[in-house]
Amino acid sequence: MKDKRILLALFLLLSINAATYTQEIEGRAEEIDIDLNTNTVTSEKGIVLKQSNIKTKVHTMQRDTEAGKAYYRDGMIAQIDNETGKIKIESQEGEATTTGEEAHFYKNFGYLEVAPVTGAEAPNDRVYFGSDHIVYQKGALQIEKAWLTTDFKIINHVHNPKEVGYHIFSNQMLIEPDKQLTIYDSNLYLGKKKVSPIAFPWFRLNIRKNSKVPLFPTWNEKNYFGWQTSWGFLYGTRSSKLKGGFAPKFADNMGLLIGRWETWYDTKKYGMTQVNVTDLLIHSKVHGKKDTTDVIEYEQKHKRYHVETKHDYNGEYGNFHISGISATTSSISSLDDLITKYEVNKEFDNTQGIRGTGVYLKRPGFDKKVSYYFLESDLHGMGKNRDISFQASGKLTSNKKLYTLSTYDSIEDNVFEKKLDNALYTKLALYQDNTAYKLGGYYQYLYDITPGYTQKHNRSRGEDYGFIALDKKNTLGLQYDEIRGDKLRNLELWEKESDAQSLKRNNLLNLPIDYTPVAVSEYSLYQQQNGTLWLGDYNYRNFHIKPSFSTKREEKKLDLVKNEKIVITDNTAINPEIYTEKIGYGRLQQYNRFQNELYTKTRENKGNINLGKENKLNVNVFAGNQKEEIWTREGMIQGEANDVTKIKSESSFYGFDVEKQNIFLGSLGKIALRGDLRQDEYHHSDGSSLRYGLGFHHELSLYEKEDVKVRNNLDIYMQKYRYHGRKEEDKAQNLYTKKDSYQIKDTLSWDTKAVHTQYYGEYQLDKNPIHPSEKKGETVKQKIDFEMAENKKIGFFYEKDDRYTNRAVNTFRNYRDLSKEYYGGTFQYGAHSFAYERKKVDFQFPKMAKEDIGANAFRYSYTWEDKTLGLSYRTGKDRILIHDFHDAKVLDIDNRVYGFHFHKNGDIQHHVYFNYENSHHREGSSKVNLEGSRKNIGHSDEINFSYQYRDTRMREAEYIKYASLETGKAETEVSDQEIRKVKNLLEHRKSMEDPFHLTGIREDAFLFGDGRVNFRFYTSLERNKARYEKTHNLADSLQKIKGSVYYTYHRYGLGYSFEENAGWLQNNSKYSWKKKNREHQISLYGKAGRPSESWKVKTYAKFYENLLDKVNEDRKHKKALDGIGIEIGKEFDFFEWSVLYERKYSLTARDYEWRVGLQFTLLTFPDNAIFSIGANKSSHKIRPKTQFMESVHVENIVDDTLRTKAIMQK
Repeated sequence: MKDKRILLALFLLLSINAATYTQEIEGRAEEIDIDLNTNTVTSEKGIVLKQSNIKTKVHTMQRDTEAGKAYYRDGMIAQIDNETGKIKIESQEGEATTTGEEAHFYKNFGYLEVAPVTGAEAPNDRVYFGSDHIVYQKGALQIEKAWLTTDFKIINHVHNPKEVGYHIFSNQMLIEPDKQLTIYDSNLYLGKKKVSPIAFPWFRLNIRKNSKVPLFPTWNEKNYFGWQTSWGFLYGTRSSKLKGGFAPKFADNMGLLIGRWETWYDTKKYGMTQVNVTDLLIHSKVHGKKDTTDVIEYEQKHKRYHVETKHDYNGEYGNFHISGISATTSSISSLDDLITKYEVNKEFDNTQGIRGTGVYLKRPGFDKKVSYYFLESDLHGMGKNRDISFQASGKLTSNKKLYTLSTYDSIEDNVFEKKLDNALYTKLALYQDNTAYKLGGYYQYLYDITPGYTQKHNRSRGEDYGFIALDKKNTLGLQYDEIRGDKLRNLELWEKESDAQSLKRNNLLNLPIDYTPVAVSEYSLYQQQNGTLWLGDYNYRNFHIKPSFSTKREEKKLDLVKNEKIVITDNTAINPEIYTEKIGYGRLQQYNRFQNELYTKTRENKGNINLGKENKLNVNVFAGNQKEEIWTREGMIQGEANDVTKIKSESSFYGFDVEKQNIFLGSLGKIALRGDLRQDEYHHSDGSSLRYGLGFHHELSLYEKEDVKVRNNLDIYMQKYRYHGRKEEDKAQNLYTKKDSYQIKDTLSWDTKAVHTQYYGEYQLDKNPIHPSEKKGETVKQKIDFEMAENKKIGFFYEKDDRYTNRAVNTFRNYRDLSKEYYGGTFQYGAHSFAYERKKVDFQFPKMAKEDIGANAFRYSYTWEDKTLGLSYRTGKDRILIHDFHDAKVLDIDNRVYGFHFHKNGDIQHHVYFNYENSHHREGSSKVNLEGSRKNIGHSDEINFSYQYRDTRMREAEYIKYASLETGKAETEVSDQEIRKVKNLLEHRKSMEDPFHLTGIREDAFLFGDGRVNFRFYTSLERNKARYEKTHNLADSLQKIKGSVYYTYHRYGLGYSFEENAGWLQNNSKYSWKKKNREHQISLYGKAGRPSESWKVKTYAKFYENLLDKVNEDRKHKKALDGIGIEIGKEFDFFEWSVLYERKYSLTARDYEWRVGLQFTLLTFPDNAIFSIGANKSSHKIRPKTQFMESVHVENIVDDTLRTKAIMQK
């Protein structure tokens, strides 16, 4: 075999011009026969060659080095790969230049794959052709005396196209990859019969991926446009840097438009830029007729455009993608549908406001400009030294209000599914970073349309930026960072309600939030500025001396947002049912009532000189000035912004920190000692303070043997203040934020062969430096974990944080006003896992008010194989008492959540979620007079359930079914060999003969679905307890019903969603139960029968009712139905006949309109029917209509919407 390899190498050296020919040859030496006399290579199994995007398999190849050609005999297969689909040709013989620029094929049969362009499904995803002579030149195929067909049965009659349903015989066919297919002087044959009276001179089809320019005249009818026609051209080839297309359009109701204008520039190295213009209205038929045209019709027809600009790069430096859309609202289907839905259902001019919210909105115009921008980038290794990086991401719009409205309409409150991020944001970072220096900066912007909807962002508004310039060698440079915006915090269980009524926050349109938040605003203003100046690194003896300067700014303002469910009212013994509002207790209504500081503004400028001796000694000398302003409500129950104590302090300071590390004590381990001293000279007073601190750190190995190791780390720190000054009031101001502190931390680890044990403990006591006997805070933290082999773990923790004050009404005694306690444990034993957590909060104003909070969480899970079972139970209780009230309980809430989940992963997947939430207010003030009795109309409980089933495997019965469909045999007649062939193609989808998949065209003729099965069901029911106690009817007591079901099975799909909202509406002092709105949609998609002979059904129905709106005369007959449509089609091998009917409410006509149609489609081009005929009724007129090279589709079919949603459930 070694001799044959040598012969093969010699043959290649002699027969290939290395300067011009760069083919790769693959094949086993024992399979190749070489004749050096004739420069011929022969192989029974074939020789595979690859050059550029052309792959060829030949059996006999001969070189003519003088002519620069290669000749192929005894059959060959050539494949040309393109993004828009491959071209594959079987030929008896051929010849090609060694440069690959020109080739001739003889006695040919082949196909052009069009699925990436047209979206066709197998087996109708190819255009087949044949000819005695095909020329490949300049990247295009020129086929002489050619026939073509899309009837896949041609595979069995490759030399006689008259045996299939139809074919087109053309004098010439030109295939220009990634551009167009053109046929000249063509005749149509149905079977053996020629049916065209004369030769059709010319026809052209667009095969450029993502191009939408029609290359042959098309016409159809469309909303707003009426009858429209368009025809255009493409320019540029597959290898051109600049390419595109242009197609004008005329619409009899709209005017003259640029239907499609594409300009694409491919830099080859740095990606492609595209500008796509769609339906740019140049001359409108309603121009100058504003006063005589209906307002909505004028908006829809006097201005329209849709411009998309994007650049995509994937290459050596990473990726960069940016895109933007600038359009009128009417040309963006989702916005057009939204505005239309709200308008026809009288949401904009309804006295009850949008969806019964009481908020009136002006209808957005259909001609308003709106822009959207998206950016995603991760570039690295750029520049001469490959040290430049650029990361970016962004999502922005020019019309926040319109985006807010669309978000408000579409937001989902499914508690189980991952919620979408509705924030507008920008993140940019550009750096040059190498061993010598670092230079660059960043910018971040955030505007969350739905703040608190998810936990992804810890704020709703933000603008951050910063930069760095650092000489690493000399440690010279500057860094600056700034944060601007607000800040959110997560809601605790006792703060959560089953609806959004407790957090009365409105969006940009002043609409109340329509989702259950998981976070609430903590600071309405949160700003920081930090700057550092590095002034070098100098060596003196064994010390590094590093001078620097830093500046810090911080400003934050506490958000006093109120919980609308906490109402400070009281009754009397005489009138126990009448509650009147009490003032002076506003702090107890606020979400952030535990925090004392309403406003903080601090500034510090500091110069440092750091002297360090590596791992031994570190000394830092500093000096600077600081200023702080604090508004505190410590001890105040009113808690409003105008009821505060303002603390101001300003000082100059100097001092030092010193630390001695790694002091070894032999068997007693090693220690580190540290100390600090700071002197403050206060401005505007004669006071000064001295702060000093001492610290001690000890690391010790207590015991160490082969199987047992015991180690301990101990850290102790003490800090105290001394103040010198004559005025006590200055002392109180200057030392308000200061504290004497005593802290001890200890970590003990114990390792044995069987158990790893670790304990962590921390204790800190803070005292008031003004009155050293008084506490300011006390903190305890303890945690212990035991870890054993084989997934056996147990752990416990305990934390307590107490806050003290001496500020209270009419007293100055020291007391604990806030105490937080948190403890629990976890236990894992093999597949079993259990956890318990307990939170407790006590908040008080002595002799005035007290709040007790308690929350418990129990969790259990069991895991075996690929399955997980989980149970959970959580409670959150909150009670506020005001001692002087007749009815002392102003808040008494009990929240309970029961949860269950089950997951089975693998090929067959089951996912089950269930939870029950009960949010119960028991305080008397939460009740209202309802038909003679007092009820809490805000008390509700909620059930959420979700189930999903996915089967991604192919079962044996399905293999048999597919084999039956493809062979045409009954399932009982399918052979084992045919089943194995189908199974192999489905599971492996790769050739058995060579690595380039160069099998014969007959052998790679079938493609199938993936056998995916997906079922998902979700429902949410929220019951109003007061309504239920009155009616004892569950269905009539639901204030929110939401549900959806999605099902896909191979070629079948079903989708249904439903939502209804109801509630108590107040009119004067009376409450009545009303249903507010109802919306549901259903869509169905199905194909039954053998592929290419299937029956197809697509249908949808949309309903929306504004139940608070009274029917007006101008609404005519608008009922619940928004639209309904059905399309039924029958496939006949390679073509389809379909009929459709649609009825929908027209905004311009203010009445229902319908349309019917019959259309003929080649299945290879499913979105472009050859022709259709039909009629529609609008404005009480019935008109016939025809369409050519355009399909009529039923809207919102499950094929386009459900399938996507189902796939997203992975």
